[in-house]
Amino acid sequence: MELEDLKQAWSQYDKNLKQNLKTNQELLRNMNLDKSKREMQKPLIYEIISVVILFLTVVFFFGFSLRFISEVKFSIPGFTGVLLVIMYLTFAILKVNRFVKIEYYKSSIITLQKDLNMLKTLILRLRKIELYLLPLLIISILPIAFKAIHNIDIYNNVKLFLLEVVFILGISYPVGFWINKHLYDNKIKDVKSFLEEIDNFEKEN
Repeated sequence: MELEDLKQAWSQYDKNLKQNLKTNQELLRNMNLDKSKREMQKPLIYEIISVVILFLTVVFFFGFSLRFISEVKFSIPGFTGVLLVIMYLTFAILKVNRFVKIEYYKSSIITLQKDLNMLKTLILRLRKIELYLLPLLIISILPIAFKAIHNIDIYNNVKLFLLEVVFILGISYPVGFWINKHLYDNKIKDVKSFLEEIDNFEKEN
């Protein structure tokens, strides 16, 4: 085989190798971006459901707070609870907005990593506020809830009131921590891993 034939063969081999690397890169990118989007769908759906439930909760407690407006021991905590639920609703809307703003296929990996970090920061910041406000929220809505649903004045039984608060918090905090860990922290961690895999492959090739 002449030298010119060897050069042509090597050039064709190099061209095929580059094409294969490009194809593999595109396959890895699309596969990992698909997995990333799927991972983030679950927390997004959870937040959308939260928006609906929180909105209905606002309507429910606002309506009954108006109904018992002449009884301030129910209406004042009721309206306080409504304001707190509106705050939770606002937080959920902010998170949904941040989720849907992530462009998985039109952004660079660096941009996606930046957006993911911004989402994580937002979730952590709002999570702290939500956890701190939870006892106040429970204390605010329990009186109006018992009055509206059972027609019971829970103030007449302080022991029951406290037991209900402790019981609800005892369930809410563990469930909340579990949801945050498995539905947010682990999902974001997995997506970060997918994006890093794409980034490393592109840098190496």
